[in-house]
Amino acid sequence: MARKLAAAYSDSVLVSASQRPLILFLALSVCVSLLGYALFATPLYDDGFNASLIVGDPFYSDHFKIYIPFFKPLTAILMPVRYLPYPWSFAAATLIHVLLMASSSYLTFLIARRYVSAKSASLAAFITLYALFTHETFMATRPEALLLLTFLGVMYLSDTWRLTGQMRYLLMAAALTGALALPMHTNASIAYIYLALFALWQRQRLTMRNWAGFIATLGGSSLLGMSIALAPDPSELVRLLTEYADDGQRFTFLIGEIRRFTFFLRPYPLLPIVLFFGAVGLTASATRILIDSTPPPNRMFLILRGDTREF
Repeated sequence: MARKLAAAYSDSVLVSASQRPLILFLALSVCVSLLGYALFATPLYDDGFNASLIVGDPFYSDHFKIYIPFFKPLTAILMPVRYLPYPWSFAAATLIHVLLMASSSYLTFLIARRYVSAKSASLAAFITLYALFTHETFMATRPEALLLLTFLGVMYLSDTWRLTGQMRYLLMAAALTGALALPMHTNASIAYIYLALFALWQRQRLTMRNWAGFIATLGGSSLLGMSIALAPDPSELVRLLTEYADDGQRFTFLIGEIRRFTFFLRPYPLLPIVLFFGAVGLTASATRILIDSTPPPNRMFLILRGDTREF
């Protein structure tokens, strides 16, 4: 059984030789487009807000007058751009942003390729990249790009454990969640929920030793991540949340989440592709329903017609 799972895993990322030139051409086209975007992009509102975290006193916000507990992994990655003059400093930050988006797209391909054809997986990867590229608040100095890549990494590693049975992959997913996602953003809770549901789904395959290692790794990495977030002064987190609480647009909970989902229906560049694939999906579903509801042909009628094929 383990050998079959390993074989399925090794075969899941293969692309046929006839499909490689097309995928390579599309990938190069996307890279050229994104490089152009990196060179000509201009800073937006949040880029100006986050600039003080990078080019000034590290992790210190000139706006809130506190050390921001979150964003620290991305801020640390962007820190070298402070030594470049503008506009090359922002071009370098945007280039890192582009690499993170492209990596998320590629990881989407690898995950999808395990379950669908190379063409379908490539389509999923390009749709992911298109959605990221056209999102109006997906900015170079915001943590969403690195956070998404972290989420996809957790999914990929968890699924690799499911296919191979090698426990180190699940432990790596747990470590990635606590050490990288937690100090990045409060939305790290998504990764924790995913891991919890995944572990419950696969609970019959996890021994007591596996559970102990998984919980210890997740707990230890979470302590590390929380230490990164709270340094150098834990009271800064309380101050930041208090500042956010005074902002009427924060902590809207269900109302805010509903508004997030309406992004797919707003007249932004994402709308045409949503409508297209929505229409294709509805048409395919309707066609399948019509086919499934068609009564099977009468066997005697086929025999009289001379059609002796089995059905």
